[in-house]
Amino acid sequence: MDPTPLTLPNAGGPTASTHARARQSSGARFHRLYLGQPLFIAVRRGRKTITIGERVVVADVGECVVLSGGIHADVANAPDSLGTYEADVIAFAPHLVEAGATAGPAAFGRMRVGPAVEVSLQAAIAALDAGDALPLAVVNHRVAELLVWARAEGLNPIMIEDDVLPSRVRRIVATDPARDWRVGEIASRLAMSESSLRRHLAAEGTSAGKILADVRLSRALDQLQTSRLPITEIALMAGYDSPSRFAARFRARFGLAPREIRGTSGEIERFGTEVDRNGIAAPAAE
Repeated sequence: MDPTPLTLPNAGGPTASTHARARQSSGARFHRLYLGQPLFIAVRRGRKTITIGERVVVADVGECVVLSGGIHADVANAPDSLGTYEADVIAFAPHLVEAGATAGPAAFGRMRVGPAVEVSLQAAIAALDAGDALPLAVVNHRVAELLVWARAEGLNPIMIEDDVLPSRVRRIVATDPARDWRVGEIASRLAMSESSLRRHLAAEGTSAGKILADVRLSRALDQLQTSRLPITEIALMAGYDSPSRFAARFRARFGLAPREIRGTSGEIERFGTEVDRNGIAAPAAE
């Protein structure tokens, strides 16, 4: 099922609640994935393992993982004995999370999806997939019910928007990953000179090119897992006008080809390098 976005006011990064059915046929580990919104991930087939720092959470069928947004995590999706991983993924609009935020640490945990939670989850999915058929207030209410369940289990998803420079650059380019971004334009939006932006990002061990590439390829991974769009179309949406170039850079970042996400079994693990095209120079692949 394709994600159905709900456009909300005050744009400045992802502002929509969405539902997607994530599917994957290859076992793989994705290192340092950026999670741009708070998530509720209910495993339907296979197993999901998420690692943040030294903490590891494993969710099997009938369980879900609740995560805050604005963080990096290592994610592993393992297919079941029939070769398929599936999960229902609800991405919470930041304003819904902020409206009911409670005191305490940010959420990263697992909970059971019992019958009552399943009823709420199905209601949220139906509302999000209905598009404009329901009033936005009704949709928000049904999605927010999942947050109530999570908080009742002691899980407190929030939106973490740190002010470090790499995160600020990421939020800018994430508004339009396919755009032909220039370093000078990004610097201007940050009220910095181009040379200063390059210097400060280098001090953080990154560059505008690496950040843009990671945004693009992570977006492509999402589309490969949650839509039936042709790979060539996903490549264009991610800012790559050459499918072969896209496939090579996807493999360099994630360690497997785009088609392997959907079809070929086998466990693959690799850290990969982040690469890019267009107006920002691409670093050489390792």
